[in-house]
Amino acid sequence: MELTDRQRKNLSTAFVGLLRHNEGQRIAIDRQGWADLDDVIGILSAYQRVQDVGLPLDRDLIAEMVCGDEKNRFQLSDDGRRIRATSGHSFEVDLGLAPFVPETPLYFGTVVDKADDIRREGLTGSAKNKVRLVRTQEEALAIAEARGCEGPLVLEIDAPALARDGFEFGIAPSGEILVDRFGAEYVTELQAERPMPRGA
Repeated sequence: MELTDRQRKNLSTAFVGLLRHNEGQRIAIDRQGWADLDDVIGILSAYQRVQDVGLPLDRDLIAEMVCGDEKNRFQLSDDGRRIRATSGHSFEVDLGLAPFVPETPLYFGTVVDKADDIRREGLTGSAKNKVRLVRTQEEALAIAEARGCEGPLVLEIDAPALARDGFEFGIAPSGEILVDRFGAEYVTELQAERPMPRGA
């Protein structure tokens, strides 16, 4: 089975809401972020967004979603009985991140509407408990453009300074680099508003 982009987006959005944020505390998620796959299927099968996919939510469909997700947002356990989000949690989890020591700046993609808040507070205002950084300006710009049509904004983060100041970095299974939220003194704006391509 091959999911359409719309089907994949509907599924991913439902899984993100449950596994990253556990909206309504609907499911048991352990300290490492894992949830029982059968419990996930039972809960999400009732979601309209999942029903709109038009396919039964089963292990095969979930495996196709996970394997086909270019952003690697989800991970199945080796025994196939559990699933977790690989980053972006709004509650404390221990993902067993591989340690990372930055030697060069890292980057963050957002939108220009957030610029004033970031200038005042840095990247401290998110509900997510970790900031997700990437290695290149190009990756950050792609993330920024995917966040809407408000105009992309790329931020350069002085990651070596963060590390010197005691911040610890880790690499998520998604490949993103995670670090605790931090203030504006580590942030430089690189890219202001850019017109979005037609049809984007």
